[in-house]
Amino acid sequence: MYAAGDAVIQHHPRYGQPIRVEHHDTAVRQGAHVAATVAGEPEPFEEAYWFWSDQYEHSLQSTGRMGALDTVVLRGSLAERSFSAFSLVDGRIQGVISLNQPRDVLEVRRVLFTPHEVTAEQLADESVPLKRLFPRAKPVRAH
Repeated sequence: MYAAGDAVIQHHPRYGQPIRVEHHDTAVRQGAHVAATVAGEPEPFEEAYWFWSDQYEHSLQSTGRMGALDTVVLRGSLAERSFSAFSLVDGRIQGVISLNQPRDVLEVRRVLFTPHEVTAEQLADESVPLKRLFPRAKPVRAH
């Protein structure tokens, strides 16, 4: 049995628990994954989920998961409505929610499931671009 869509609850192998993401991006990626599986290319769907919403002049984005016991690190300014809140556990980012900081979400989405280590102080320091804190992804070679 296969299912895809914004109301689907799936067991996510990276998180070890069922997850439902009510966003069209996840529904589209799940649909492509189901099609590949039916066509004989079965792989677990383990992508980091991501969502966004534009609210008037503001952009709200998130990727990963935020846990109740995670350390939350703020980067940016609440007063200026331009910030990211990172979820950090043992030096690893678990997720990020941003308001008007879409590049932060893109950077975290790129490295979320790769080995990395960062401190709360490094994340909070806006003078250092996030991409300098993370390992470079190795280029994917065509077969």
